[in-house]
Amino acid sequence: SPPTRHCIPRNTAIVDYNPPGIDTRYFWVSLYGTDNTVERCWFSGQAHSGVTVCVWLEGGKTARHIIRRNYFANRPPGNGNGFETIRIGTSTRSMTAARCVVSENLFEECNGEIEIISNKSCENTYALNTFLHCSGCLTLRHGNRCEVKNNVFIGGDAKGAGGVRVIGEGHRITGNHFSGTKGRAGGAISLQAGTPDSPLSGYFQVKNCVVDGNTFVDNPGALFALDAGYGRKGCKLLPESVTIANNLMAAPKDAKPM
Repeated sequence: SPPTRHCIPRNTAIVDYNPPGIDTRYFWVSLYGTDNTVERCWFSGQAHSGVTVCVWLEGGKTARHIIRRNYFANRPPGNGNGFETIRIGTSTRSMTAARCVVSENLFEECNGEIEIISNKSCENTYALNTFLHCSGCLTLRHGNRCEVKNNVFIGGDAKGAGGVRVIGEGHRITGNHFSGTKGRAGGAISLQAGTPDSPLSGYFQVKNCVVDGNTFVDNPGALFALDAGYGRKGCKLLPESVTIANNLMAAPKDAKPM
């Protein structure tokens, strides 16, 4: 059958739809084809292996899906990898320019794993989302030239609350607000060290990244990591050509000198 185009799941709720075992793996929503939209839906209580909303890519084909104005909540910790809330692409298709937009969503207590959002493709936009009391990060795991702009990260009492984790080339992290992050992955903005001749499933060196106009207020953890993972798993290529500009940093009252 031909892939789906221009379809819209809207005003739909999936709540506590779980099998008896945590390792029973299935995804709540899978997007194939192009130009589909998931909007104004309520996804809460996924407690088993699998991604809540997943984008599947055809190699080299732009997907242009939109995931906007949804509520993602109450995802308890999993038992390893594979408990993402949103994933766009896979390592094998990560050089595809997916050009998806994830905007104006609320993520509350999405604690499945370190990657709340797992970006695994190119030229996606993550804008105007709120991450409230989540133990994890928005992770640019594979792919290049993504934008993370005007999002709000509020860690609250969540253990392991993070911000943005960056791997790859040409990413822009701009206009975001961070408070209460605990330095998950090394810092509120974490730039990962890369591996030489990295395979698609590895860690590409961070290059030509822009970190501009972000605000950091009352974060008990580190704000920037410029060498995350250095020395582990063969990661020895430090970030290159990174611009960090126009950021406002207000330290907690009891913070150690920076």
